[in-house]
Amino acid sequence: MHEFHSLNTNLPPRGARIRIQDVKPLLLFLITATLPALDWAPLEKMLQEEMASQKIPGAAIVVIQHGKPVIVKGYGVRSAEDPIPVTEKTLFRLGSTAKVFTALAATRLAEQGRLDLHAPIGGPPLLAKVTMHQLLSHTAGLADDAPQTGPHDESAMQQNVSGYDQSYVLAPPGKFFSYANTGYVVAGYTIEKLTGKPFADAMRDLVFAPYEMHASTYRPLEAILHPIALPHDPSGKLIRPFPDHAGSWPPGSLFSNAEDLARFLSRGLPELLTRPQSAIAATGQQYGYGVILEDGRIFHTGARLGYGSRFEIFPEHGVAIFLIGNRTGAIFSRTSAMLRSQLAKPGPPKQRPNMPLSTTEAEALAGVYRNRGPIRTELAFSSGTLYLKAGGRQIPIQKLGDNQYRAPGGAQMEQFRTVNDSAGKPEYLCAEVWCLKKE
Repeated sequence: MHEFHSLNTNLPPRGARIRIQDVKPLLLFLITATLPALDWAPLEKMLQEEMASQKIPGAAIVVIQHGKPVIVKGYGVRSAEDPIPVTEKTLFRLGSTAKVFTALAATRLAEQGRLDLHAPIGGPPLLAKVTMHQLLSHTAGLADDAPQTGPHDESAMQQNVSGYDQSYVLAPPGKFFSYANTGYVVAGYTIEKLTGKPFADAMRDLVFAPYEMHASTYRPLEAILHPIALPHDPSGKLIRPFPDHAGSWPPGSLFSNAEDLARFLSRGLPELLTRPQSAIAATGQQYGYGVILEDGRIFHTGARLGYGSRFEIFPEHGVAIFLIGNRTGAIFSRTSAMLRSQLAKPGPPKQRPNMPLSTTEAEALAGVYRNRGPIRTELAFSSGTLYLKAGGRQIPIQKLGDNQYRAPGGAQMEQFRTVNDSAGKPEYLCAEVWCLKKE
């Protein structure tokens, strides 16, 4: 079994070490610009309406304004079968919003001089040249994988990483952004090796204790010692057995509650996490470390089996919100959209004219593109038209610009870009936050 042999505290410096104490926290809540008084009642009403329409049994909300909690509150019930009310102390599993905590732990290790974010992490040949920076910014070239159920023993993370083979390689490290939960698994295992502690203990010491997040944990057997919201599927039915995979904790399996998340948001995020690190080609957004950056907001969503979450931070207004729910994929899109509409009036949508799509270009684009497992799409050329094949439909593809396309009504493929090989032929297709390689 390969070991991460170069992960030690005696690595020679590679460039300047990052000292987190020298990086000013993002001053989210100290801005003195005048902001109209916000009426939070409509936001709470929208949350409850969204819970009803999406069959979300229970939820909790945290709203912070200028560093102080405005709302820290639970709604609904912990289980559809046992209607105990959700409170601010009820634990939920977050999903991918937990990435910001893994990223924070890694940057704290950099501050301590135990990790160079831009040095190769070493280990098995597949990962030898990958850096922590690339893992945290989704530029490590890894394919995505997010198993929700599996072994519960904490050695599963090491087994996961040791089991990664060539099928997990999507592109050379540093080539482009492509969202990969696998990268955060490797980051979590790196944190284990550097600290000499199980991942859950390392996260407690590096993040949860300093932020006074006393109930937060990755371990289900610790979570059940607190009030806990149980997982439900999209129909609102309780999921049995409880979904867990100890080998996949770092990307999105943190248990936390409104009380702890309020303490976290009240402190603000270190500037390093919110600094643009990579471009998301298909959307025009930027990715920091565990956060997405777009038009004056910092955010991330999280969807996992049985749970969902979202946080949004608006530095110019000193406002932050965290939403958590106990139904698969509960990301509270309507509630967050209402908050955005209160803070800033959206401008008119930008219309981009279509460009001619030649037969030669359409034929070159046609084919099957795959990341890993179910992340797959197909473009087909027929009767002079290029189509997206989706759910039994064929959606005509429109060209927006060089290597830029859209499929109106194509959900995740609504807008996408291609990355060409050295011969100028399409090699990758990047849609939403994933890139897929042409087969």
